[in-house]
Amino acid sequence: MSYLNKIILIKLGGSELDKPGLLDELGEEILRNRKYTFIIVHGGGKEITKELEKHNIKSKFIDGLRLTSAREINIIDEVITNKINSRIVSFWIKKGVPAIGLSGWKHNLFEVKPKEIKGHQAHFVGEIVSVNTSILLKYLERSWIPVISPISKNSIGFKYNVNADEAAVAIAASLSANKLIFISDVPGVIIKDKLIEKISVTEIDNLIKSGIVKDGMAVKLLSILKSIKSGVEEAIITNWSCPDVISKILRKEKVPLTLISGGVNEYSKST
Repeated sequence: MSYLNKIILIKLGGSELDKPGLLDELGEEILRNRKYTFIIVHGGGKEITKELEKHNIKSKFIDGLRLTSAREINIIDEVITNKINSRIVSFWIKKGVPAIGLSGWKHNLFEVKPKEIKGHQAHFVGEIVSVNTSILLKYLERSWIPVISPISKNSIGFKYNVNADEAAVAIAASLSANKLIFISDVPGVIIKDKLIEKISVTEIDNLIKSGIVKDGMAVKLLSILKSIKSGVEEAIITNWSCPDVISKILRKEKVPLTLISGGVNEYSKST
Protein backbone atom coordinates (compact mmCIF):
# COMPACT_ATOMS: atom_id res chain seq x y z
CA MET A 1 0.00 0.00 0.00
CA SER A 2 3.04 2.28 -0.32
CA TYR A 3 1.33 4.44 -2.93
CA LEU A 4 -1.07 5.64 -0.21
CA ASN A 5 -0.16 8.06 2.54
CA LYS A 6 0.16 6.65 6.05
CA ILE A 7 -3.19 5.14 6.97
CA ILE A 8 -4.86 6.39 10.15
CA LEU A 9 -8.01 4.50 11.08
CA ILE A 10 -10.26 6.24 13.59
CA LYS A 11 -13.01 4.35 15.34
CA LEU A 12 -15.58 6.84 16.60
CA GLY A 13 -17.59 5.53 19.53
CA GLY A 14 -21.36 5.88 19.44
CA SER A 15 -21.35 7.61 22.83
CA GLU A 16 -19.08 10.34 21.48
CA LEU A 17 -21.20 11.17 18.46
CA ASP A 18 -23.46 13.41 20.53
CA LYS A 19 -20.58 15.42 21.98
CA PRO A 20 -21.07 19.08 20.97
CA GLY A 21 -18.56 20.18 18.35
CA LEU A 22 -16.85 16.82 17.94
CA LEU A 23 -17.79 16.20 14.29
CA ASP A 24 -16.85 19.76 13.37
CA GLU A 25 -13.49 19.51 15.14
CA LEU A 26 -12.72 16.05 13.80
CA GLY A 27 -13.54 17.22 10.28
CA GLU A 28 -11.10 20.12 10.71
CA GLU A 29 -8.48 17.71 12.02
CA ILE A 30 -8.83 15.54 8.91
CA LEU A 31 -8.50 18.58 6.62
CA ARG A 32 -5.38 19.92 8.37
CA ASN A 33 -3.69 16.50 8.23
CA ARG A 34 -4.27 15.56 4.59
CA LYS A 35 -0.78 14.11 4.28
CA TYR A 36 -2.35 11.11 6.03
CA THR A 37 -4.99 8.75 4.66
CA PHE A 38 -7.99 8.63 7.00
CA ILE A 39 -10.68 5.98 7.39
CA ILE A 40 -13.52 6.39 9.90
CA VAL A 41 -15.53 3.53 11.42
CA HIS A 42 -18.37 4.45 13.75
CA GLY A 43 -20.70 2.76 16.20
CA GLY A 44 -24.08 3.90 17.44
CA GLY A 45 -24.56 2.40 20.89
CA LYS A 46 -26.73 4.91 22.77
CA GLU A 47 -28.80 5.85 19.74
CA ILE A 48 -29.44 2.17 18.96
CA THR A 49 -30.53 1.48 22.54
CA LYS A 50 -32.97 4.41 22.48
CA GLU A 51 -34.48 3.28 19.17
CA LEU A 52 -34.88 -0.31 20.38
CA GLU A 53 -36.65 0.98 23.50
CA LYS A 54 -39.16 2.74 21.25
CA HIS A 55 -39.99 -0.72 19.90
CA ASN A 56 -40.23 -2.15 23.45
CA ILE A 57 -37.00 -4.10 23.01
CA LYS A 58 -34.55 -4.23 25.90
CA SER A 59 -30.90 -4.37 24.85
CA LYS A 60 -28.95 -7.42 26.03
CA PHE A 61 -25.17 -7.69 26.16
CA ILE A 62 -22.70 -10.50 26.79
CA ASP A 63 -19.07 -9.50 27.33
CA GLY A 64 -19.78 -6.08 25.89
CA LEU A 65 -21.36 -7.39 22.67
CA ARG A 66 -24.97 -6.57 21.79
CA LEU A 67 -27.10 -9.67 21.21
CA THR A 68 -29.15 -9.16 18.06
CA SER A 69 -32.36 -10.87 16.91
CA ALA A 70 -33.80 -10.98 13.41
CA ARG A 71 -36.16 -8.16 14.37
CA GLU A 72 -33.42 -6.04 15.92
CA ILE A 73 -30.92 -6.23 13.05
CA ASN A 74 -33.07 -4.12 10.73
CA ILE A 75 -33.67 -1.51 13.43
CA ILE A 76 -29.95 -1.37 14.19
CA ASP A 77 -29.07 -1.03 10.52
CA GLU A 78 -31.58 1.79 10.12
CA VAL A 79 -29.97 3.68 13.01
CA ILE A 80 -26.30 3.08 12.18
CA THR A 81 -26.39 3.23 8.39
CA ASN A 82 -29.36 5.36 7.38
CA LYS A 83 -29.28 7.83 10.27
CA ILE A 84 -25.84 8.09 11.89
CA ASN A 85 -23.69 7.38 8.83
CA SER A 86 -25.75 9.69 6.63
CA ARG A 87 -25.65 12.42 9.28
CA ILE A 88 -21.84 12.29 9.60
CA VAL A 89 -21.24 12.28 5.85
CA SER A 90 -23.73 15.06 5.13
CA PHE A 91 -22.25 17.26 7.86
CA TRP A 92 -18.67 16.77 6.67
CA ILE A 93 -19.42 17.33 3.00
CA LYS A 94 -20.92 20.73 3.92
CA LYS A 95 -17.66 21.48 5.77
CA GLY A 96 -15.51 20.55 2.78
CA VAL A 97 -14.43 17.11 4.00
CA PRO A 98 -14.49 14.63 1.05
CA ALA A 99 -16.44 12.00 2.99
CA ILE A 100 -18.12 8.98 1.40
CA GLY A 101 -20.57 6.84 3.36
CA LEU A 102 -20.04 3.08 3.08
CA SER A 103 -22.00 0.20 4.58
CA GLY A 104 -20.40 -3.16 5.21
CA TRP A 105 -23.63 -4.73 4.02
CA LYS A 106 -24.55 -2.55 1.03
CA HIS A 107 -21.01 -2.16 -0.31
CA ASN A 108 -19.77 -5.71 0.34
CA LEU A 109 -16.93 -4.51 2.55
CA PHE A 110 -16.94 -7.61 4.74
CA GLU A 111 -17.97 -11.22 4.69
CA VAL A 112 -19.04 -12.49 8.09
CA LYS A 113 -20.07 -15.67 9.84
CA PRO A 114 -22.31 -16.06 12.93
CA LYS A 115 -20.36 -15.21 16.07
CA GLU A 116 -20.34 -17.41 19.14
CA ILE A 117 -20.22 -15.77 22.56
CA LYS A 118 -19.36 -18.06 25.48
CA GLY A 119 -20.36 -21.08 23.44
CA HIS A 120 -23.72 -19.65 22.37
CA GLN A 121 -24.52 -18.43 18.88
CA ALA A 122 -25.45 -14.77 19.30
CA HIS A 123 -28.27 -14.77 16.72
CA PHE A 124 -27.45 -12.06 14.16
CA VAL A 125 -24.11 -10.94 15.58
CA GLY A 126 -21.39 -11.42 12.98
CA GLU A 127 -17.69 -12.17 13.07
CA ILE A 128 -15.67 -10.83 10.16
CA VAL A 129 -14.12 -13.52 7.96
CA SER A 130 -12.64 -11.27 5.27
CA VAL A 131 -12.35 -7.61 4.22
CA ASN A 132 -12.87 -6.53 0.63
CA THR A 133 -9.91 -4.13 0.50
CA SER A 134 -10.35 -3.46 -3.22
CA ILE A 135 -13.55 -1.53 -2.48
CA LEU A 136 -11.82 0.62 0.11
CA LEU A 137 -8.75 1.21 -2.04
CA LYS A 138 -10.93 2.43 -4.89
CA TYR A 139 -12.12 5.32 -2.73
CA LEU A 140 -8.82 5.93 -0.93
CA GLU A 141 -6.93 6.26 -4.20
CA ARG A 142 -9.35 9.05 -5.17
CA SER A 143 -8.69 10.83 -1.85
CA TRP A 144 -12.13 10.13 -0.39
CA ILE A 145 -12.54 9.65 3.37
CA PRO A 146 -14.55 6.42 3.86
CA VAL A 147 -17.04 6.68 6.73
CA ILE A 148 -18.05 3.11 7.48
CA SER A 149 -21.12 1.54 9.06
CA PRO A 150 -20.14 -1.96 10.30
CA ILE A 151 -23.42 -3.75 9.48
CA SER A 152 -22.42 -6.66 7.21
CA LYS A 153 -23.66 -9.83 5.54
CA ASN A 154 -22.68 -13.47 5.28
CA SER A 155 -21.93 -15.47 2.12
CA ILE A 156 -25.64 -15.93 1.32
CA GLY A 157 -26.68 -12.35 2.01
CA PHE A 158 -28.10 -12.43 5.54
CA LYS A 159 -27.52 -9.18 7.43
CA TYR A 160 -25.45 -9.24 10.65
CA ASN A 161 -24.60 -6.77 13.37
CA VAL A 162 -20.81 -6.41 13.64
CA ASN A 163 -19.16 -4.71 16.60
CA ALA A 164 -17.62 -1.46 15.35
CA ASP A 165 -14.38 -2.05 17.26
CA GLU A 166 -13.96 -5.39 15.52
CA ALA A 167 -14.76 -3.86 12.13
CA ALA A 168 -12.17 -1.14 12.71
CA VAL A 169 -9.53 -3.71 13.64
CA ALA A 170 -10.29 -5.90 10.61
CA ILE A 171 -9.90 -2.95 8.24
CA ALA A 172 -6.76 -1.66 9.96
CA ALA A 173 -5.16 -5.11 9.81
CA SER A 174 -6.11 -5.71 6.18
CA LEU A 175 -4.54 -2.39 5.12
CA SER A 176 -1.60 -2.53 7.59
CA ALA A 177 -2.62 0.83 9.05
CA ASN A 178 0.02 2.88 10.80
CA LYS A 179 -2.29 3.90 13.64
CA LEU A 180 -5.62 2.67 14.94
CA ILE A 181 -7.21 5.33 17.14
CA PHE A 182 -10.30 4.64 19.27
CA ILE A 183 -12.17 7.80 20.28
CA SER A 184 -14.06 6.70 23.39
CA ASP A 185 -15.91 8.24 26.33
CA VAL A 186 -12.90 7.56 28.56
CA PRO A 187 -9.27 8.65 28.03
CA GLY A 188 -7.98 5.08 27.94
CA VAL A 189 -7.64 2.02 30.15
CA ILE A 190 -8.19 3.04 33.77
CA ILE A 191 -7.12 0.70 36.58
CA LYS A 192 -7.66 1.65 40.24
CA ASP A 193 -8.52 5.21 39.15
CA LYS A 194 -5.23 5.52 37.27
CA LEU A 195 -4.92 6.01 33.52
CA ILE A 196 -2.48 3.41 32.17
CA GLU A 197 -0.52 5.13 29.42
CA LYS A 198 1.12 2.04 27.92
CA ILE A 199 0.08 -1.62 27.77
CA SER A 200 1.88 -4.32 25.82
CA VAL A 201 -0.02 -6.98 23.91
CA THR A 202 1.38 -9.64 26.24
CA GLU A 203 -0.58 -8.18 29.17
CA ILE A 204 -4.01 -8.03 27.54
CA ASP A 205 -5.09 -11.63 28.21
CA ASN A 206 -4.18 -11.34 31.90
CA LEU A 207 -6.07 -8.05 32.30
CA ILE A 208 -9.21 -9.64 30.87
CA LYS A 209 -8.98 -13.08 32.51
CA SER A 210 -8.41 -11.49 35.92
CA GLY A 211 -11.49 -9.29 35.47
CA ILE A 212 -9.48 -6.09 35.82
CA VAL A 213 -10.75 -5.06 32.38
CA LYS A 214 -14.19 -6.21 31.23
CA ASP A 215 -17.25 -5.52 29.08
CA GLY A 216 -16.76 -3.00 26.27
CA MET A 217 -13.14 -2.25 27.11
CA ALA A 218 -12.34 -5.98 27.05
CA VAL A 219 -13.85 -6.24 23.56
CA LYS A 220 -11.74 -3.27 22.50
CA LEU A 221 -8.50 -4.70 23.89
CA LEU A 222 -9.08 -8.14 22.37
CA SER A 223 -9.73 -6.48 19.03
CA ILE A 224 -6.57 -4.40 19.40
CA LEU A 225 -4.56 -7.52 20.21
CA LYS A 226 -5.60 -8.99 16.84
CA SER A 227 -4.70 -5.79 15.02
CA ILE A 228 -1.18 -5.57 16.48
CA LYS A 229 -0.54 -9.24 15.66
CA SER A 230 -1.77 -8.57 12.11
CA GLY A 231 0.65 -5.74 11.42
CA VAL A 232 -0.92 -2.54 12.74
CA GLU A 233 1.94 -0.51 14.20
CA GLU A 234 0.13 0.78 17.26
CA ALA A 235 -3.33 1.29 18.69
CA ILE A 236 -4.49 4.16 20.88
CA ILE A 237 -7.52 4.54 23.12
CA THR A 238 -8.39 8.12 24.03
CA ASN A 239 -11.25 10.58 24.30
CA TRP A 240 -11.93 13.93 22.65
CA SER A 241 -10.03 15.90 25.26
CA CYS A 242 -9.24 18.87 23.00
CA PRO A 243 -10.13 20.10 19.49
CA ASP A 244 -6.76 19.02 18.03
CA VAL A 245 -6.30 15.69 19.77
CA ILE A 246 -5.57 13.85 16.49
CA SER A 247 -2.89 16.37 15.49
CA LYS A 248 -1.28 16.06 18.91
CA ILE A 249 -1.24 12.27 18.67
CA LEU A 250 0.32 12.42 15.21
CA ARG A 251 2.95 14.88 16.49
CA LYS A 252 3.51 12.63 19.53
CA GLU A 253 2.54 15.40 21.93
CA LYS A 254 1.16 14.69 25.38
CA VAL A 255 -2.57 13.90 25.58
CA PRO A 256 -4.46 11.54 27.92
CA LEU A 257 -4.43 8.11 26.24
CA THR A 258 -3.49 4.46 26.44
CA LEU A 259 -0.99 3.24 23.84
CA ILE A 260 -0.99 -0.45 22.99
CA SER A 261 1.95 -1.95 21.16
CA GLY A 262 4.35 -4.85 21.41
CA GLY A 263 6.71 -2.80 23.56
CA VAL A 264 7.04 -1.55 27.13
CA ASN A 265 4.27 -2.47 29.54
CA GLU A 266 3.49 0.30 32.03
CA TYR A 267 0.83 -1.78 33.78
CA SER A 268 3.41 -4.41 34.78
CA LYS A 269 5.62 -1.62 36.13
CA SER A 270 2.83 -0.27 38.31
CA THR A 271 1.77 -3.57 39.91
